[in-house]
Amino acid sequence: MPIDSLIPAAMVAPSITINPRVSALPMPPADLQNRLRQSAQLSPCEDATISQFIQDAEHDMQMYERYVQQFNIRQVALQLEIARYKSLKSPIRRLPRDILEVVFLHSAPVNNLGVGRAWYSAAFDLSSVCHQWREVAIDCPTLWCNIASSLSKRAKEPVEICLSRSKNHPLSLKLSRANDGDEGVFSLLLAHSNRWVNLDMDFNILLSLARPSGEFDGRLPLLKSALYEGPHPRAQEFLNSLSTAPKLRQLTCVEHIPPGSFRWSSIRDLCLVHLANPDTPRYALDALRECQHLESLVYCGWRHDGTTLEATEYTSPGVPLPPTTSHIRSITIQIWQYSGIYSLLRDLFQPLTLPSVTTISIHGQCYVDDDSFTTAFDGSWPYETMVDFLTRSHCALTTLELLGMPLYDDDVVGFLRLVPSLEDLTIHELWADADDIVSETSLRPPRMYTETITVSFFEQLNVGLAVAVFDWENTLALPKLRRLCLRVREHFDADEAFVDMVQSRWYAPLDIDNGVSIKLKEVELIVLDKDLDETLYEPLKWLEKDGMMVTVRGNGKYIV
Repeated sequence: MPIDSLIPAAMVAPSITINPRVSALPMPPADLQNRLRQSAQLSPCEDATISQFIQDAEHDMQMYERYVQQFNIRQVALQLEIARYKSLKSPIRRLPRDILEVVFLHSAPVNNLGVGRAWYSAAFDLSSVCHQWREVAIDCPTLWCNIASSLSKRAKEPVEICLSRSKNHPLSLKLSRANDGDEGVFSLLLAHSNRWVNLDMDFNILLSLARPSGEFDGRLPLLKSALYEGPHPRAQEFLNSLSTAPKLRQLTCVEHIPPGSFRWSSIRDLCLVHLANPDTPRYALDALRECQHLESLVYCGWRHDGTTLEATEYTSPGVPLPPTTSHIRSITIQIWQYSGIYSLLRDLFQPLTLPSVTTISIHGQCYVDDDSFTTAFDGSWPYETMVDFLTRSHCALTTLELLGMPLYDDDVVGFLRLVPSLEDLTIHELWADADDIVSETSLRPPRMYTETITVSFFEQLNVGLAVAVFDWENTLALPKLRRLCLRVREHFDADEAFVDMVQSRWYAPLDIDNGVSIKLKEVELIVLDKDLDETLYEPLKWLEKDGMMVTVRGNGKYIV
């Protein structure tokens, strides 16, 4: 194919034939140099010859410029074609369509259409890249099913597009009120209520919209999760509609739990969010007694609002809480308070018996100044209460998370000895939490108070030391540990002890009883605000090559 056919018509320059007019100079260079040094005038013949030369040379210059321009145009055209053909050979074009859909789904978890004043939708962005991606995105209904929308006029058109492209697939909705509220947006979504699977709706929507009572009744056949904010009458009407949802399994309750008349038997996953009520453990225990088939409980004593965390106050109840037994498998406690974190944990676990629980996650944080720290963490980690809880429950705990609390290494090790079945352990020291909001230096007290992850902690997990002293019961903790994740602060000085422990867990003798032969498969150590000596961690690079998943990072820099 001729190169000219690649060039757009508007860019094509006329074909140029190189036919220069200048064939010889009017005089040799040496003669020209001499004449320039003299003041003698040119003769008429010399003047005519030089004028003709200048005219011809300028003509040739313009011709050469047009010729260069034509080559530049052809060069640009070739560059464009090279880019297009490289795109044709791009590895991503060899991906099967279904794999590309999976990549899209991971890249576009939610279509945010104004919630929190944010407007972003990876689904719309992906469908604008190229023709192929547009076809894949439009023909992937799941990509458009997760909608977070404000009920604003601006959101109406993109909501219509999402509903159209999602076809008849189930919808996950998060709805918020807008200042320029458009009831038409809510009506659009309500027309598809038979497709709702997850619903997180701002309670103010029920108060601001003039909607008839009972309009949700019988219209939620697929709904699996919802949010309840009581006890306003409109919220109670919505709750009655939720009771008629045959597949409802997950419920989030803010401030209050539904009354006993609610159909609790279907709830499997419950999240309780309490903002200011001091009697919060009682709500959790009441819910556990009501939900006989509950499998997981998430208890939040804090609220995340934009970029701030609003803490709650807590005082122990005057009347002892009633004993409560539940067969849940997972319990998550998230506490953000100015006072009473340990006392709340004590009051919650003291009457509790969970024989079937396998996962416990406790996340305690608070923003306090240096003088108020002892009040916020009044007392100490409720070790005896937790011992009694584990002894009473006889549970086979496999996953444990202790995040953001001032724990001493002895408290942690003593607790771990009570759960030899543990396979997955995560510990974040105080102010070493994964949440950026509470990790910022400005929100931390000016000094550290405890060191949780120490040399002694690693020695208790070291298989080699247990073999040396032949004292499995008192030396080795967590014989079945497979995954260990640690986040520590700049005080960390147990590098060598950590490396020795990890090596011992990987090279554990295979003929030793008591389950010690189970290898540690995954380990993560993140040290904040401190550079690590890379040479100390060289042995772990060999373990990574041998098959262990190892991550070591110091001050944001990956070491392994």
